[in-house]
Amino acid sequence: MKLPALLFLFTASAFPAEMETHELPHRLPRLISVFPQGSRPDAIVHAEILGEFLDRASSVMFLDGSISGKIIDVHPTSLSLELSVGAGATNGPHYFRVVSPRGASNVLLFRIGDLIHVTEQEPNSTFAEANSVEPPVTINGRLNADGDFDFYRFRPEAGQTWIFDLRAARNGNGLDAALILLDEQAREITRNEDYFIWDPFIEYKFEHSGTYTLVVQPTHTQLDPNFAYQLDIRTAPHLETVSPISMTPGARLEATLYGAGLLDKSARLLFTRDGLVAAGFAGRILETRDSSALIHIEVPDNARAGAYQLAMVTSTGCSDTTTFLVDRTPVYKGGGMIQPPVSITGTAHYRDPERFRFEAKKGQALVFEVRAHRFGSPVDSVLRIFDEKGKQLAVNDDADFPGVADNKDSRVFHTFDADGVYELEMRNLVRVTGENFPYQLLV
Repeated sequence: MKLPALLFLFTASAFPAEMETHELPHRLPRLISVFPQGSRPDAIVHAEILGEFLDRASSVMFLDGSISGKIIDVHPTSLSLELSVGAGATNGPHYFRVVSPRGASNVLLFRIGDLIHVTEQEPNSTFAEANSVEPPVTINGRLNADGDFDFYRFRPEAGQTWIFDLRAARNGNGLDAALILLDEQAREITRNEDYFIWDPFIEYKFEHSGTYTLVVQPTHTQLDPNFAYQLDIRTAPHLETVSPISMTPGARLEATLYGAGLLDKSARLLFTRDGLVAAGFAGRILETRDSSALIHIEVPDNARAGAYQLAMVTSTGCSDTTTFLVDRTPVYKGGGMIQPPVSITGTAHYRDPERFRFEAKKGQALVFEVRAHRFGSPVDSVLRIFDEKGKQLAVNDDADFPGVADNKDSRVFHTFDADGVYELEMRNLVRVTGENFPYQLLV
């Protein structure tokens, strides 16, 4: 028997005709973490990416032109990058992808800040091994091995108020950490965790000059190679949210900033979008109150709809950014039933739900969406729709918005079965009171 016939018989016996074949799933490259998570403008940064299906990655694409990058080394689960940060790169988040023959990856965040950036130096897992740092400073660190703690030692002066702001969850990282402030004898002064999602935050005024130590403590039972963070130690203000959170093109209005360390009335307001200065926006500070500031904002008539960032620039540095929205949807003036399409802005209070009545026709479909938590407001909303008899027709707590982790904003899509007058209720589930819970409700 000739060889080709033998091969044919072998193939036929090894793979019977009725045997099923399975198509291998297509795997896009997936980015999980980057280290360091950020830098100052006008810098060359060597960064490490951890992820999956990164083989043959060929290029890095930032969503704005102020940062570029190239791939230095490729492995299936890691990449080495060289990032060129332009002098004009604005403070705040910048997003990038990597591209390979498999396709384009998800986006990852790289944050630009104006403080000096340093990298933690191991070993620094005990009080005796603490890294000495000179605030104001941004520290890029990792808790990537079991048993790892990070200790940082510094010297404040009596009467100074310092902010300790750790960003991990807000940078898209899975680390859940706590911050602990210690005195010279390693006695605990204060601690915090889960201030922003699961990021810790401390504002502290020092009564005495001296040497103090800040501890970054993991709350996980097991640590992960992807766990990374940025830690700011600064006197520049911290911004949390702005009210109203949504404004219309051409608006001239007074707004309130909420945060910590808002003390400098001479500070300048900086407006940006997509990593670039937002043209035509203007503003000034009218009054400062430490935890809030009254400001005047002017929105240009031609402002594009979307999310913008706002920061305070002081003599001691630039604050972090807070987000506000520009939206052209007609604004609800109050006093009667709402008429879609409509934009409602307000402050959400616990145990004091907002209720709005509206008419709908049989077969009419409406979308009800809260914009708050995913744009920096601490609101945790729930939406409900009731008919004229008080029967609940629809409810949503945490909607699924693509690319948004740990979302607390609500969204309801409902088609009405009959003509009638209906009621929309929005409730804030956060068990606190205050005015720093702005929201926009779109119908």
